[in-house]
Amino acid sequence: IGRADLTTLHQLRIAGKWLRYTLEFAREALEPEATPLIRRVVALQDHLGAQHDLHVAATLARERAAGEPALSNHEIASVDRFDHHLDDGVVRLGRTFGRTWRPLVAPDYRRRMGRALARL
Repeated sequence: IGRADLTTLHQLRIAGKWLRYTLEFAREALEPEATPLIRRVVALQDHLGAQHDLHVAATLARERAAGEPALSNHEIASVDRFDHHLDDGVVRLGRTFGRTWRPLVAPDYRRRMGRALARL
């Protein structure tokens, strides 16, 4: 997962959404484990959502600037700085993704999920 591209990470975010919805649907039956399980999925969604939003904003900024031939040099430089800032955020979130991912794939998470499901 550490080398996954942004499309794959976005698909992971969507899969996390379905896991979260499933856990929330069965929350009452899965307690007391459900809430901590859901929190970890929410952290994953938030992290990947922020990364995706930055990527989309950078793409839109580039496309908008490319479609405006009358931009001044100052405006072009400003868009470039903004675009680089967004891209840096995408990279930073990619580097720190492990902090959000590891708790979801840790043995403790699987044990808690197993205990919760065993009570059903």
